[in-house]
Amino acid sequence: MATLILALFFLFLLSLCISLLISVIGMAFGLVGLAFRLLPAVAVILVGLFFAQGGHVRRGENGNVTLELPSSWRLRR
Repeated sequence: MATLILALFFLFLLSLCISLLISVIGMAFGLVGLAFRLLPAVAVILVGLFFAQGGHVRRGENGNVTLELPSSWRLRR
C-alpha cells in the first residue's frame, strides 16, 4: 500500500512539473506575441524621437541613404 501511495505521489509531482513547464512555455510565447504586437508602436516612437531631436536623412548621388543622428544620440569620446 505504501508503494502505491508513493507511486501516486511521484506521478502527482511529475504532472505538476509538466504543467508548470507547459505554462512557462505558453507565457514565453505570449510575451513574444506581445513584443511583436508592440513593435510597430515602438518603431513609430523611435522615428518620431529621431526627427524631433534633429535627425536628418540624406540621399547620396548614387542612391545611398545616410542617417545623420541627432547630436544628443552620438557617442562621446
